[in-house]
Amino acid sequence: MEKKGGLILREREHLSVEAVECVEEFDEKKIILRTFLGDLEITGNGLSVVALDLENGKVEVDGHINSLKYQDSKGDKARKKGKNVFAKMLKCVHLRR
Repeated sequence: MEKKGGLILREREHLSVEAVECVEEFDEKKIILRTFLGDLEITGNGLSVVALDLENGKVEVDGHINSLKYQDSKGDKARKKGKNVFAKMLKCVHLRR
């Protein structure tokens, strides 16, 4: 079965993301999500993760969203920083319960 991802942005205030593997980093100004398409960086003000369902790969973010940017692929990014992929995986914040 082919993985499908998607983004839905409503009035720059609510973002729904599919195909999320984990939340790597988050604060009020920046959220980084690992997706099967690469890392997605979300920047803005007053950002918060309001729904998190990693089992189904879904995340919802509220706040004033300024930009959405896919970063380099996971392997390329890790090599550029001199880290191996395994170390990067350990950094990932898994919030499953």
